[in-house]
Amino acid sequence: MSVSSVERRQLGVLVQRYYAHDVEGRRHATTVAQIALRLGVALRLPRSELVPLGVGALLHDIGKLVVPASLLESSRQLTTAEWAIVRAHSVAGESLVSGYLRHPAVRGVIRWHHERPDGRGYPDGLGGDEIPFVARIVAVADAYDAMVAERPYSAARTPEEAVTEALACAGRQLDASCVARLNDVVASARLAAA
Repeated sequence: MSVSSVERRQLGVLVQRYYAHDVEGRRHATTVAQIALRLGVALRLPRSELVPLGVGALLHDIGKLVVPASLLESSRQLTTAEWAIVRAHSVAGESLVSGYLRHPAVRGVIRWHHERPDGRGYPDGLGGDEIPFVARIVAVADAYDAMVAERPYSAARTPEEAVTEALACAGRQLDASCVARLNDVVASARLAAA
């Protein structure tokens, strides 16, 4: 993954703008990247895939820079039109980084981290193996963190509750092979933190 120093600075400015725009963005991106990398190691990804996995996970929600902060921080039920704006973040994110990052795996994570194995995700309705594996890993890490974090629209779940919910979604909403390793990854991270 080669990025020039100018591109790296410009991308850094873009990331800082996103973190300033989405108050939860930095914590979420960092946590998703940590979980995704642990999953990638548990799934025995080669180093050549771990680097774009980590970068993609850190940048997966950068497209939220174009979503009004009032929608990102809303505690009320969003309208259909508002959800359409929020859901557009994955395409916007890929577009925002396209001038700086040409690595297909990183751009794929950003664009397709909301695709689902059953084909009912967005933005392109990909299903199963059409979704790049690194994007499926980030989707599991993203879903897990969304469940255990306190959000304006939902209370935090325990790690055990989040893993149970992820297991219930395996094969439909989340990749089954990634979810199968989630409990081990969560358990080992909790032991390391203790």
